Amino acid sequence: MNRATDRVTRRALVRLAGVGAALGSAGALAACLAPAGTGAQGASRSAGPATIRVMHRGSSQAQLDELEAAVKLFNEKFAAQQWKAVAEYHNSQSGNYDEKLVSLLVGGQLPDSFYANAENLAILASRGGYYDLSAIAAKDKATQDYYPELLELSKYKGKLHGLPKDYSPHVIWVNETAMQQAGVPLPKAGWTWEDLLETARRFTQRGGDGKFQRIGLFNLSGNWFIPVWQNGGELFDKDISRSLLGEQAAVDALQWVGDLHSKHRVAGVNADLTAMGAQNIAQAFQQGNVAMWWMGRWNLPDLRKMTGVTYEAYPLPKGKKEANVFLQSGPTVGATTKHPEVVWEFLKTWTGPEGQTINIESGVSIPTVRDKATVEKYLAKAPPSRQSNQVFLDAMKIGRIQPTTSAIGWGDWGTVWNAERDKLINGEITAKQFADVVVPKLDALIKEKAAQR
Repeated sequence: MNRATDRVTRRALVRLAGVGAALGSAGALAACLAPAGTGAQGASRSAGPATIRVMHRGSSQAQLDELEAAVKLFNEKFAAQQWKAVAEYHNSQSGNYDEKLVSLLVGGQLPDSFYANAENLAILASRGGYYDLSAIAAKDKATQDYYPELLELSKYKGKLHGLPKDYSPHVIWVNETAMQQAGVPLPKAGWTWEDLLETARRFTQRGGDGKFQRIGLFNLSGNWFIPVWQNGGELFDKDISRSLLGEQAAVDALQWVGDLHSKHRVAGVNADLTAMGAQNIAQAFQQGNVAMWWMGRWNLPDLRKMTGVTYEAYPLPKGKKEANVFLQSGPTVGATTKHPEVVWEFLKTWTGPEGQTINIESGVSIPTVRDKATVEKYLAKAPPSRQSNQVFLDAMKIGRIQPTTSAIGWGDWGTVWNAERDKLINGEITAKQFADVVVPKLDALIKEKAAQR
């Protein structure tokens, strides 16, 4: 952990002393917290001096720098009003962030503002963890600046609880230098699953021991659910009352993911990087040992550190249809804040046109506002090229949110399917066998959590 990160993290941990042990799952949260709607919506509204606590989470220096830049911007902007934000940073090395929020909510120590992922918003919102910003927002035209698709993801049952700061779909980062040196043609517009396989096959090399010397595609295994959507399949029904991973469209997509790893042997995982002698994917990509990296925008700060390498973002290859994921997150307002209007101004400062300049410089996400000047700044910021930056904006049209419920977070699903997914990509089981094991467990989890409510 770097010194700056350690400094802020220690400050956050000191504040959390005495809080009970974090609960380990969304289900535990739903079982023990106060009923929905108990948030302190009647808290006093400060028009005088105010200090607010704002918490962010992350695993990189860029994310810490963003938080500190946003706090500095807010404090300078509202110095005359004597409004001040105090930063608290939760580094991923200090433990699970979602569990930390659970412990803070249970202990009555939620910050005035804290960062949240859209897919998990319902978990705390259903138990009264957020302040309802709807009345404040209705009087502020600033909400019109945001892409409506992203603003909607900051709501629960029509109530607004935060503003979107970060958004990134998935793309294929292509190491164009490595591919050109290997004599492999770059992907063309409208490329398909078959094109992806052929490109990866032509780049991939293995030694006599069977280990990768060059990897065609990396990080597909963690994003297997997107191919399910691309093939016309679904993870769950509309109400998330049962899993649909056993249906043929989903099984076929899962088998395609598995085959890229174990049959065609062109897709790699972290263990393959280690076997190649690489410390991480960024190093392997820099060294030209990985051609295509299935990833979002958040790794761009690492990519920008590379020298002698040309890389660009390409759209995901098409299956039967186009599909992508909405990975939206941003600062929210804790239910117990005593300064909702002040926190609202902080949210706007960090996520609006001014704050988005911070995002653009760091590169970790794309703008969540439609302001033309902000979008132009984003498109013009290189690397990558303007065309690559546009790829991310275009993907918004086909984005979908990861399915969760008010009692089951995305990570809770993972505890059910991750082990079987690993067996699938290792060639130990088929996609049909994956579904036969996973679907009953997912259905049982859904019923269990529903019975607890």
